[in-house]
Amino acid sequence: MKKQEIKERINETLNNWKEAIGSLSERKKLDVAESSRQLEILKKRLNEWLDKSNEEFEKLSEKSKAELTGLRQQLDELRVQAALARAEGRDALEEQEKKIRQAIADIEVELKKLMKSSDEAVRNMAEKSAHSLALLQMKLELLRLQAHLAAMEARSEWEKNEKVLKRELAEWKIKMKKWEENAGERYEEFSKEMSEAWKHLKRAVGFKS
Repeated sequence: MKKQEIKERINETLNNWKEAIGSLSERKKLDVAESSRQLEILKKRLNEWLDKSNEEFEKLSEKSKAELTGLRQQLDELRVQAALARAEGRDALEEQEKKIRQAIADIEVELKKLMKSSDEAVRNMAEKSAHSLALLQMKLELLRLQAHLAAMEARSEWEKNEKVLKRELAEWKIKMKKWEENAGERYEEFSKEMSEAWKHLKRAVGFKS
């Protein structure tokens, strides 16, 4: 990737994280009905991503397309999951989220393989697709964390975790400011650090998943 493209991807990711952290800072917790509604919005965006991905595939040469067999199979599975009817009830909602998360994880495996392709066009396509999919995956993770916080409040467990969450969010803001100032060319390092910080935040508020 070119330096400017890397910087743009980092900034795009940071803007999405700012939105997520803002939602958590404002204590936007989701009950089952709202979580289901938000999941429907995300499923629509996943379908849009799938359509756009197919458009990008068509721009590749026939030789390049031959490398996409495994990826296409996983994309088809995600499309099946995204097409399911709206989930009614917490169990159905969690089951849909679980299957969508698995489908995304399987796609990520295929994209990582393609990033090592000797075909530059395939590599570029895989990197671009992985980045845009990661942004959608982050929104799914935020949805799940917000639902977790709502469940904690329902069990009267929110008060003891509120201070922990505020501390974690403050640390996140410091990290994001640092990355805004030093976007540079270290996209992999940036992605890894953001991923680890997110896992740490979830563990801190008792979200084991």
